[in-house]
Amino acid sequence: PLPLITRISCSYAACCKQLAALDPVAGTLPPVTRLPGERLRVGYVSSDLANHPLAHLMQSVFGMHDRRQLFVACFALTPDDGSQYRRKIAQ
Repeated sequence: PLPLITRISCSYAACCKQLAALDPVAGTLPPVTRLPGERLRVGYVSSDLANHPLAHLMQSVFGMHDRRQLFVACFALTPDDGSQYRRKIAQ
């Protein structure tokens, strides 16, 4: 149910903002600038991009990003196990 997912996401974002406010480095980094039309680069690093519960949950998330706006890369810390989950993530 999308309304529940949205509420959970908003709650998590609020918690992250509170935690970031406690970080002395937060707000001191220079802003990231992008050229017009340049996509934001997002990277996921995990040792669980295989037949693992995390991959079961996340396999479709990676494909939900708007590829016109984002460049998405997944970095696996483990060898390819040949599972359907790893194949779907690799696409």
